[in-house]
Amino acid sequence: PVKGRTLKVFAYRVHAHGHGDVNSAYRVRDSAWAPLAKGDPQWPQAFYPTTEVYDVKDGDYIVGQCTYHNDENKWVYAGSTHNDEMCNVYLMYYT
Repeated sequence: PVKGRTLKVFAYRVHAHGHGDVNSAYRVRDSAWAPLAKGDPQWPQAFYPTTEVYDVKDGDYIVGQCTYHNDENKWVYAGSTHNDEMCNVYLMYYT
């Protein structure tokens, strides 16, 4: 949960390795999910503007979600090397 000041989310960056398809972030308030960011982690690694400036307030939750594909005949594990996979969504905000 978010505690303290209201965050004003205005941009995002997503990151995964070769198996990542879509990374997303949501604000959850009173059981209602609102999308904050959604991007293809295979695009250039840059911050992209959100469609509007989103308020994330005290008591809200920020939830990340990532989808992947695996066309290889091997297990893919979470980790920091390029042979592993990760689910990163970076949000730029001001208070």
